[in-house]
Amino acid sequence: LSTHLNLSSSNGTNFTEARRNKFIMGETVRSAGVRAVKQLMSSSWSEVEAYLKEWNPSPFKVIMKPTDSAGSDGVTLCTSMAQCLDAFNAIYGRTNVLGLINKELLVQEYLEGTEYIIDMVSREGEHKCVAVWEYDRRPVNGAGFVCFGQKLCTIDEPRIAELIEYQKKVVTALGIKYGPTHGEVKWHKGEPVLVEVGARCQGAEGFWIPVADAVHGYNQVSCGIDSYLSADKFFDIPPAPRTRATWGYVLFLIFYVGGTMEAVDKNMMEELCSMKSFMNIELFTAEGDPVKPTTNALTWAGIVSLSHADQDVLHTEIDRIRAMEREKLFIVN
Repeated sequence: LSTHLNLSSSNGTNFTEARRNKFIMGETVRSAGVRAVKQLMSSSWSEVEAYLKEWNPSPFKVIMKPTDSAGSDGVTLCTSMAQCLDAFNAIYGRTNVLGLINKELLVQEYLEGTEYIIDMVSREGEHKCVAVWEYDRRPVNGAGFVCFGQKLCTIDEPRIAELIEYQKKVVTALGIKYGPTHGEVKWHKGEPVLVEVGARCQGAEGFWIPVADAVHGYNQVSCGIDSYLSADKFFDIPPAPRTRATWGYVLFLIFYVGGTMEAVDKNMMEELCSMKSFMNIELFTAEGDPVKPTTNALTWAGIVSLSHADQDVLHTEIDRIRAMEREKLFIVN
């Protein structure tokens, strides 16, 4: 719409597919001379099999995932050809969480290392990083990449400056000159490598906004608005998160069993909500709802925002919440 109206804030439509289709995204970034993931897009198992045999990754660790999806839906780590076939059959032709049929899927190199969120806003091609979050991803309930939480970082911490500069190159390569971008980047073998980036703000219904405000004093949503509407306010946005008023963490609650939600333990919930770092909580299921063991962003039990000036206090209370999950915070039968 902005292109048809000749608005100066338009990113144009030439790179629309590259900003949505994960395969085209990676190849566009690679063609700009920026490190990108090794990958194949295919709708044929025989083609996938031939590609893997020629590639012969060692050790054999391969990611299979839908080309268009969200929330870690269908993302599968395979350690053998047989597992790749199983993942292909589980993904191809199925309807994903966006309601789209998986007509093709991606085969990608497995990126070892820590994953980060790089949230930016841009105006007239100038990119400012408004937040870097470090993911805590772990294997659980048979899934390999479940997100347990994310903590806010500052540019003085290891790797952060390099991650930001890398992501600026990615955003430029994808033709983004205006507005917010939500990137996910792995620190892989000493260098940043793009997982994917969306031309939008970070999701999770904005639950992270109060944490960003507490730590940095601003957030991607308000800065994104400024990037479109006010050159003066955009100028005032720091180029990168350099200072913190407190420590912040967004914690995703995990179900370890499936069944029917009978209740939430009231004593434990009172304890959680009285913690020194507690800011807010949202539960995603109610009494009587069916629940599944958490395997992706769609099966979390809930979300908790936490912030405290003392990092040790924050870590202690995170550990306590993790113990509650394993005990009886959620009564499921």
